[in-house]
Amino acid sequence: MKFKISSGLKNIIGKDLIVNDFVAIFELVKNSFDAYADRVELFFGNNCIYIIDNGKGMSKDDLINKWLFVAYSAKSDNTEDIALAQDYRTNLRATRKSYAGNKGVGRFSCDRLGLELNIQSKSLSDDVINNVYIDWRDFEADQNNQFQDVKVNFKTTSKFSLPSELSDLSLKTGTVLKISNIREENSWDRNKLKKLKSSIAKLIDPFGVKKDFDIYLHAPDELEKDKDEYTKLKEKFKKMSY
Repeated sequence: MKFKISSGLKNIIGKDLIVNDFVAIFELVKNSFDAYADRVELFFGNNCIYIIDNGKGMSKDDLINKWLFVAYSAKSDNTEDIALAQDYRTNLRATRKSYAGNKGVGRFSCDRLGLELNIQSKSLSDDVINNVYIDWRDFEADQNNQFQDVKVNFKTTSKFSLPSELSDLSLKTGTVLKISNIREENSWDRNKLKKLKSSIAKLIDPFGVKKDFDIYLHAPDELEKDKDEYTKLKEKFKKMSY
């Protein structure tokens, strides 16, 4: 006899396991850190979230044998470090440690945030961008389906597809996660974004990377409100100076 795995496993290790949206973002940013990125862009657009890093990226083989291999962690068996041995950034970040827990399920944080996921990734060995598209609802349709039988789509493109606001961003290697069709209960208003900014700021020191890791938060819809708040603060300090 042997175990069978229901497609319902996705919920257990995805949206049901990740306790809140901040933890979900935290897990995905940690994955970027573990991929030897030194910069991550968090972009909140119209019904979508982008998490963009300039890490080592993933080849098609990596996507098949690592990302899509549930509960497998290359960090646990050290193959991630072996694969990075020829990377020009290895010596620069040789002391970097993993903080992702090595459980191989942090990637399912995407399920907590939205219904659809598009992964774009490019490694040093690639001439194209590897794209995987996942609709998490496919796993929820019928729990009699086996997890491994639910298909995901793959294609290659010639360049990364980024938000127009970040079109000048240059990525030689890296990964772009586009999480779209945001779950209704997980919408991001101004107050929630400000809490995320405060939470994300606390990630830098625990990583102990000493200026080796930067996180940028982009929320274009909030720019006008930023200007209004800045104007109000100027008026407030102007009155206080009299």
